[in-house]
Amino acid sequence: HCINACEDRINFLAGYAAALMAGSVTLLPQSRAPKVLRELGERYAGSFRLDDADIGDWEAQDAAAEIPSFSRDQVAVILFTSGTTGTPRPHAKRWGSLVAGAHALQARVPAVRGAAIVGAVPPQHMWGLETTVMLPMQSGAAVDASCPLLPAEIAAALEFLPAPRWLVATPAHLRACALSAQRL
Repeated sequence: HCINACEDRINFLAGYAAALMAGSVTLLPQSRAPKVLRELGERYAGSFRLDDADIGDWEAQDAAAEIPSFSRDQVAVILFTSGTTGTPRPHAKRWGSLVAGAHALQARVPAVRGAAIVGAVPPQHMWGLETTVMLPMQSGAAVDASCPLLPAEIAAALEFLPAPRWLVATPAHLRACALSAQRL
């Protein structure tokens, strides 16, 4: 198992792909707090933790990466509930269902192909995984490495990227942006 704690979305993608290629399951904890990560490492003995420092720096490239193929039945990730009602529960997701979800999302938003995606949701969250990891892997969309939180950060990330671009956010992010004086 690989505990992917990368903050940089490009590093997350690289670590996620490397784990898949190695036949490892990526663990996506509900929090990246040191205690949570330590407990997860103990629960899944033999797992390794991947951080941004483990990946290194990337050089910008314009060429699209070739996506390797994986068995539809391969467990790709195990996500965990928030734990608000008790101990966080694991939910295994197979590669085939994640790919099907990305294709369904692309069918609903076909203009995402060739666009750039800014994710205000971390890739360790199911919504972030579906929209800023799986969708780009399946559609050829570009993805911004950052995970902006505040309206000014979101605006700056969107401004930095060429059009067309999409923002993946939560209702809380959208509300904060709508209530701010920040123009998106």
